[in-house]
Amino acid sequence: IAFVLLAAIGGAAAHNAGQILAAVITLGNTMVVGYLPFLLAVALVTGSLTGFVVGLLLRATAHLHLTKQSDFR
Repeated sequence: IAFVLLAAIGGAAAHNAGQILAAVITLGNTMVVGYLPFLLAVALVTGSLTGFVVGLLLRATAHLHLTKQSDFR
């Protein structure tokens, strides 16, 4: 579950960094980089929430066995 949380936070942070990079390339101006610390703080919150919800869903659905064993061989 900790891996899911870290992956969600990392994904949110990478998404925001990519958005800033795209803005710098598109605008041709680095002024938007100043917005990155705020976005990374928000990514910490939203990524944590996403990871927490995914962890709950994984726990709740662990007993369902939705795939066949042969799919993983």
